[in-house]
Order: sequence, then C-alpha cells, then structure tokens
Amino acid sequence: MKIKKTLLVLFSILLIAFILLLIVAQTVEIVPDEIVYSLLPWKIISAQRLSTVEGGPLFSYLTDLGFILFGEVNATSTRFPSIFFGSITVIIIYLCSLKIFQNKQAALFDSILFALSGFALQNNTESDMVAFFFAFLSMYFFLFFLEGKNNYLYLSALFLALGVLCKDLIVLFLPVYLFTFLLTQTKFYSRLQKIKLDKDLLKTI
Repeated sequence: MKIKKTLLVLFSILLIAFILLLIVAQTVEIVPDEIVYSLLPWKIISAQRLSTVEGGPLFSYLTDLGFILFGEVNATSTRFPSIFFGSITVIIIYLCSLKIFQNKQAALFDSILFALSGFALQNNTESDMVAFFFAFLSMYFFLFFLEGKNNYLYLSALFLALGVLCKDLIVLFLPVYLFTFLLTQTKFYSRLQKIKLDKDLLKTI
C-alpha cells in the first residue's frame, strides 16, 4: 500500500512538472541562441545528417522528433525534448535522493522542490535540461558503483556520454566523478592514509 501511495504521489509531481513546463514553454522569451539550436535540427533525420556544428547530435535528433510529432515549428515542438526530459528528471531526482538519504519523504520533497523550481522552469530551453537528465541518470548509477557494484560504471559512463552528445558542458562531470571515486578509496577520517594506486584502481580510472 505504501509503495502504491509513493508511486501515486511521484506520478502527481511528475504531472505537475509537465504541466508547468508546458505552460512556461509558451511564455518564456526565445533568445537568439535558442533560435540557432532549435532551427538547425529541422529535418536533420530525413536529411540523414549526423550533426550540426552548433548543437549536439543527440539533441538535434530529439528536437527533430519534436517537429515530426507536432508537424510544425512552434514553441511546444521546439521545446518538447526539454519539456519531456525536464518532467521525468523529477523521477531521477527522487531516485538519487532516495539512494543518498534512504528516506522516501525526503526524496519526494526533493522532487517537489525541483518540479516547482523557478530556475528549472525558466531555463528549460535549448539543450540544457535534456543534457542534465542524462547527467543525473549517470550520477544515479555512479552511486551504485561507489558501493562496489562495478558493472554499474558502464551504465554511468553510457548516460554521461549521452549527456555530452546533447551538450558538451556535461563532460565537466568527469573530474567530479574522478575526485569522488578517489575520495572513496581513501580512509576519509585518516588523512595520513595514502591512496593505494593498485591495478584495479588504475583500470577503473
């Protein structure tokens, strides 16, 4: 019963996020950068092009799918990838928070904060939100890897790569991952303990 209630609440938060993002997409001003990033992907799939110079290839294909879905270029079709992935990021925020704090109420609260975040709503344009969805998903699997479940590193790397294919800014997660990983390999409370660079450690890095 508790699981069903949690899922219902989480779905409600996701629905609220989707509705708010859809409304905001109609009102947020279109800036020059967004015009470039959103119009260049037009018919990129049918043209069989791999990418554009200005935008990430994955984001370009997702944007063109939005055009195909709605059949025209407007605020909704242009921003649909951001609306869709921005909405389901609510679920990833919940999973990451639950993994870290082991508390469903805290995880749901974090999801609500994200869904109602004015910053997330206002800046849900261009490729940022889509890229950060994949980055957060990568982070979720990276948390499993830090627990010693090494196979999850492949999933973490995969989704990080997908994020980079949307926006190369996501590559900045790499040094953070590396620092966090090295930190977990040391005795945090013993500063005299040196990092042991054995073969397994070097292979993972």
